[in-house]
Amino acid sequence: AVPPDDVALVARQLPHVYVPTVLGLAAERLLEGQRLEWGLRWVRAILAAHGRWVRERGVEVAAVLREVRRALGEFEGAVGKLCVFCVFSESAH
Repeated sequence: AVPPDDVALVARQLPHVYVPTVLGLAAERLLEGQRLEWGLRWVRAILAAHGRWVRERGVEVAAVLREVRRALGEFEGAVGKLCVFCVFSESAH
């Protein structure tokens, strides 16, 4: 297990061959609703460290990027619904 404060360091040292695998794993965790912070930290750290490599190999990593995009979209939707719920529940009081 990687401590949260070390995720960026580990992501920078991650060999390119593992980038799609770790991005896919992070997307799975986000889609499952488990370990949300873990998934978000890893996606951010990997894209910050390997963004150029990912961009250069867009076709090779397109599937995993779609998965990450879908996971982030669903996460965003869930947060949006929660915010709307909180606003309405506060106004009811």
